[in-house]
Amino acid sequence: MFQTKRLIAAAALLALALGAPGCLSKPMITEHQYMFEYAAPRPPAWPPLKAGLAINDPTAAAGYIDTAMIFRSGPYQRQSYNYNRWRVTPAEMVGDFLLRDFQASGLFEAVFDSQDDANARFFLDIGVEDLLADRAGGGQLEIALLATLTDIEHSRLPLRVVFQKRYAVAQPMAGDSPKEMARAASQAMEALSRRLIGDCYQAMAKRLTQP
Repeated sequence: MFQTKRLIAAAALLALALGAPGCLSKPMITEHQYMFEYAAPRPPAWPPLKAGLAINDPTAAAGYIDTAMIFRSGPYQRQSYNYNRWRVTPAEMVGDFLLRDFQASGLFEAVFDSQDDANARFFLDIGVEDLLADRAGGGQLEIALLATLTDIEHSRLPLRVVFQKRYAVAQPMAGDSPKEMARAASQAMEALSRRLIGDCYQAMAKRLTQP
């Protein structure tokens, strides 16, 4: 009988120990990280321009300055996915892919980043205004950029600004998962990049023909 009581007491103490906070290691939670993934757009067969273009480091609206994957859950409501993030900030991601796409287009004499722009005549500034999964508005990904192209051969406005345009794309999402958000964002970014490359080329070509 005495031995049985000792066994019961030992089992009770073990149960208390196992149930105490910190006695068992918590399960590890995996954080998933995402980036755009698309092939550089294939531009029209236009002749390359004899001018260099520099893409300055993009900026972002206050709601998009970190790596959170933001979605709209209702009127005036913004939330982010738990344990799912962009690999880098939206501004960094947009800048990296635009630099890649402009360089791959072959439409410009040279394309520089903000650290190596000494030989550029034209400068492109980008502001990320939206990168949002709208789960309350029909399930779509919304991305919006503000692009400003300037020509440093002109020292004063308005000639210095070649154009300033807002580019926005709404891409349908097949679900509300972070992976689906990344897929839709990739397709939206590809469309924006293609459009921006074409607009910059045409605007620069026109400016280069002017005295």
